[in-house]
Amino acid sequence: MFPHPLRASGHNYDGVHYPADIHYRDSSVAVYLPSGFDPAQSYDLLIYFHGWGSNIARSTVKFDLLGQVEYSGRNCIFIFPEGPREAPDSFGGRLEEAGTFDDLISALTDSLKREGKISSPHRSIILAGHSGAYRVISRILDRGGRSSEISQVLLFDALYAAEELYLNWLKTGNRRLVNVVTPQGGTLDNSLAFEQMMTEADIPHSSVEIDGAADLGHLDSSPAVLTLYTRLSHNEVVNPFLRFFLREN
Repeated sequence: MFPHPLRASGHNYDGVHYPADIHYRDSSVAVYLPSGFDPAQSYDLLIYFHGWGSNIARSTVKFDLLGQVEYSGRNCIFIFPEGPREAPDSFGGRLEEAGTFDDLISALTDSLKREGKISSPHRSIILAGHSGAYRVISRILDRGGRSSEISQVLLFDALYAAEELYLNWLKTGNRRLVNVVTPQGGTLDNSLAFEQMMTEADIPHSSVEIDGAADLGHLDSSPAVLTLYTRLSHNEVVNPFLRFFLREN
């Protein structure tokens, strides 16, 4: 995602300057193959993006991302590109540009093939992210070059904008989108409006209200467009919702 010309001088937010050399020079991409990964079986690519003020290491530990991938039992490869590092910024850098996501996936899969980790193409791509990750995910859907391969989007209190881009993607076929919403995270009004947009566009969707993670047992994790209204806080929705919605159907 970075470095990028639009952050060559860093970024200013709320009277604070975030220098480029600290926040916008990390081009890391973490890749993790779960212990049960079987390249002989169909598998997915799970691409995760962090929100504001975070980084790969912090988000991975805070939300137990690797543990959730393991627990889900899904045959997938976990991929985590570094975003704006520890900065209040949703900008997706190079992944907002046409075709760059396609290039990223090609480079990663070519590398895994050379290392003997995989030998066949992936089944589908899953995009997931927390909070400010909404922006880079929406741009990937719109112009990343692999939208037909993206079967699922998991938004964890992240629908702050770009509803039209998500709607356009849903119109292209049998897609699965899960939007987990909290009462105080700033996504409630947009999520309610997005439900109305889906109704007007004749996109089948459903919504459920739950108190907390303990109520997950009765939910159906099958593919659907689902808005999940919770009473949890902004940082409580990634774990365990990621592993729940990754479960093999």
